[in-house]
Amino acid sequence: MVLGLCTVLLYYLVTAHLVRDARPRRRGGLLALGALFTAGAYLYALSLGDHEVTNYLHGRFCSESLPPICRVVALNDDVFSDAVFLAGFTLLNTTVMLAQFLFPTDRAPRAWDNVLITVNALFIGAGITANVAFEKAAGRGALSTVPRPGRG
Repeated sequence: MVLGLCTVLLYYLVTAHLVRDARPRRRGGLLALGALFTAGAYLYALSLGDHEVTNYLHGRFCSESLPPICRVVALNDDVFSDAVFLAGFTLLNTTVMLAQFLFPTDRAPRAWDNVLITVNALFIGAGITANVAFEKAAGRGALSTVPRPGRG
Protein backbone atom coordinates (compact mmCIF):
# COMPACT_ATOMS: atom_id res chain seq x y z
CA MET A 1 0.00 0.00 0.00
CA VAL A 2 3.02 2.28 0.39
CA LEU A 3 3.52 2.21 -3.38
CA GLY A 4 -0.01 3.56 -3.90
CA LEU A 5 0.67 6.43 -1.48
CA CYS A 6 3.97 7.21 -3.21
CA THR A 7 2.21 7.20 -6.59
CA VAL A 8 -0.43 9.71 -5.50
CA LEU A 9 2.20 11.93 -3.83
CA LEU A 10 4.27 11.87 -7.02
CA TYR A 11 1.27 12.98 -9.08
CA TYR A 12 0.62 15.78 -6.59
CA LEU A 13 4.25 16.97 -6.66
CA VAL A 14 4.40 16.92 -10.47
CA THR A 15 1.15 18.88 -10.71
CA ALA A 16 2.31 21.38 -8.06
CA HIS A 17 5.60 21.85 -9.94
CA LEU A 18 3.77 22.50 -13.21
CA VAL A 19 1.45 25.04 -11.57
CA ARG A 20 4.18 26.80 -9.60
CA ASP A 21 6.59 27.25 -12.51
CA ALA A 22 4.17 28.68 -15.07
CA ARG A 23 1.78 31.52 -15.71
CA PRO A 24 -1.95 30.80 -15.39
CA ARG A 25 -3.93 30.68 -18.60
CA ARG A 26 -7.44 30.58 -17.16
CA ARG A 27 -9.10 31.55 -13.90
CA GLY A 28 -10.44 28.75 -11.75
CA GLY A 29 -7.84 26.29 -13.00
CA LEU A 30 -6.60 25.44 -9.54
CA LEU A 31 -10.10 24.53 -8.36
CA ALA A 32 -10.63 22.22 -11.35
CA LEU A 33 -7.22 20.60 -10.84
CA GLY A 34 -7.89 20.08 -7.14
CA ALA A 35 -11.28 18.47 -7.76
CA LEU A 36 -9.93 16.24 -10.52
CA PHE A 37 -6.91 15.20 -8.45
CA THR A 38 -9.07 14.44 -5.39
CA ALA A 39 -11.47 12.30 -7.42
CA GLY A 40 -8.59 10.45 -9.08
CA ALA A 41 -6.80 9.80 -5.78
CA TYR A 42 -10.05 8.58 -4.21
CA LEU A 43 -10.80 6.13 -7.03
CA TYR A 44 -7.18 4.94 -7.09
CA ALA A 45 -7.24 4.25 -3.34
CA LEU A 46 -10.68 2.65 -3.57
CA SER A 47 -9.47 0.24 -6.23
CA LEU A 48 -6.41 -0.77 -4.21
CA GLY A 49 -8.52 -1.38 -1.10
CA ASP A 50 -11.15 -3.35 -3.00
CA HIS A 51 -8.50 -5.46 -4.72
CA GLU A 52 -6.68 -6.31 -1.48
CA VAL A 53 -9.82 -7.47 0.32
CA THR A 54 -11.33 -9.43 -2.56
CA ASN A 55 -7.97 -10.94 -3.57
CA TYR A 56 -7.52 -12.24 -0.01
CA LEU A 57 -11.07 -13.62 0.13
CA HIS A 58 -10.72 -15.26 -3.26
CA GLY A 59 -7.38 -16.87 -2.44
CA ARG A 60 -8.33 -17.95 1.08
CA PHE A 61 -11.87 -19.25 0.73
CA CYS A 62 -12.50 -20.09 -2.93
CA SER A 63 -11.26 -23.28 -4.56
CA GLU A 64 -11.14 -24.33 -8.18
CA SER A 65 -14.84 -25.16 -8.16
CA LEU A 66 -16.37 -21.73 -7.90
CA PRO A 67 -19.59 -21.47 -5.93
CA PRO A 68 -21.76 -18.45 -6.86
CA ILE A 69 -20.42 -16.26 -4.05
CA CYS A 70 -16.86 -16.87 -5.23
CA ARG A 71 -17.81 -15.71 -8.71
CA VAL A 72 -18.95 -12.42 -7.20
CA VAL A 73 -15.69 -12.11 -5.26
CA ALA A 74 -13.69 -12.95 -8.39
CA LEU A 75 -15.63 -10.37 -10.40
CA ASN A 76 -14.83 -7.71 -7.78
CA ASP A 77 -11.19 -8.78 -7.69
CA ASP A 78 -10.51 -9.15 -11.40
CA VAL A 79 -12.93 -6.79 -13.14
CA PHE A 80 -14.45 -4.16 -10.85
CA SER A 81 -11.26 -3.19 -9.00
CA ASP A 82 -9.39 -3.02 -12.32
CA ALA A 83 -12.03 -0.73 -13.83
CA VAL A 84 -11.98 1.58 -10.78
CA PHE A 85 -8.16 1.54 -10.81
CA LEU A 86 -8.07 2.57 -14.45
CA ALA A 87 -10.62 5.33 -13.82
CA GLY A 88 -8.53 6.72 -10.94
CA PHE A 89 -5.29 6.37 -12.90
CA THR A 90 -6.88 8.15 -15.86
CA LEU A 91 -8.08 11.03 -13.68
CA LEU A 92 -4.63 11.42 -12.10
CA ASN A 93 -3.00 11.51 -15.55
CA THR A 94 -5.65 13.94 -16.79
CA THR A 95 -4.80 16.21 -13.85
CA VAL A 96 -1.18 16.42 -14.99
CA MET A 97 -2.16 17.01 -18.62
CA LEU A 98 -4.73 19.66 -17.64
CA ALA A 99 -2.12 21.37 -15.44
CA GLN A 100 0.17 21.62 -18.45
CA PHE A 101 -2.66 23.08 -20.53
CA LEU A 102 -3.94 25.55 -17.90
CA PHE A 103 -0.46 26.60 -16.74
CA PRO A 104 1.81 26.58 -19.81
CA THR A 105 5.54 27.07 -19.42
CA ASP A 106 7.67 29.43 -21.45
CA ARG A 107 10.74 27.20 -21.69
CA ALA A 108 11.25 24.39 -24.18
CA PRO A 109 12.04 20.93 -22.84
CA ARG A 110 15.73 20.14 -22.56
CA ALA A 111 17.26 16.99 -24.04
CA TRP A 112 17.58 15.51 -20.55
CA ASP A 113 13.83 16.06 -19.98
CA ASN A 114 13.06 14.02 -23.08
CA VAL A 115 15.45 11.25 -22.00
CA LEU A 116 13.76 11.00 -18.60
CA ILE A 117 10.29 10.93 -20.16
CA THR A 118 11.36 8.16 -22.56
CA VAL A 119 12.92 6.06 -19.79
CA ASN A 120 9.80 6.53 -17.67
CA ALA A 121 7.54 5.48 -20.56
CA LEU A 122 9.66 2.37 -21.19
CA PHE A 123 9.57 1.47 -17.49
CA ILE A 124 5.77 1.79 -17.36
CA GLY A 125 5.39 -0.19 -20.59
CA ALA A 126 7.59 -2.98 -19.23
CA GLY A 127 5.54 -3.08 -16.02
CA ILE A 128 2.27 -3.33 -17.91
CA THR A 129 3.67 -6.04 -20.19
CA ALA A 130 4.99 -8.04 -17.22
CA ASN A 131 1.66 -7.75 -15.41
CA VAL A 132 -0.31 -8.99 -18.43
CA ALA A 133 2.16 -11.85 -18.95
CA PHE A 134 1.88 -12.81 -15.26
CA GLU A 135 -1.92 -12.78 -15.41
CA LYS A 136 -1.92 -15.00 -18.52
CA ALA A 137 0.70 -17.40 -17.11
CA ALA A 138 -1.28 -17.77 -13.89
CA GLY A 139 -4.47 -18.30 -15.88
CA ARG A 140 -6.09 -15.36 -14.13
CA GLY A 141 -7.23 -13.34 -17.09
CA ALA A 142 -9.78 -10.68 -16.27
CA LEU A 143 -12.72 -12.77 -17.44
CA SER A 144 -11.49 -16.29 -16.62
CA THR A 145 -13.60 -16.64 -13.46
CA VAL A 146 -16.56 -14.52 -14.51
CA PRO A 147 -19.63 -16.47 -15.57
CA ARG A 148 -20.59 -15.90 -19.19
CA PRO A 149 -24.15 -15.98 -20.51
CA GLY A 150 -25.15 -19.47 -21.56
CA ARG A 151 -22.12 -21.11 -19.92
CA GLY A 152 -23.36 -21.40 -16.34
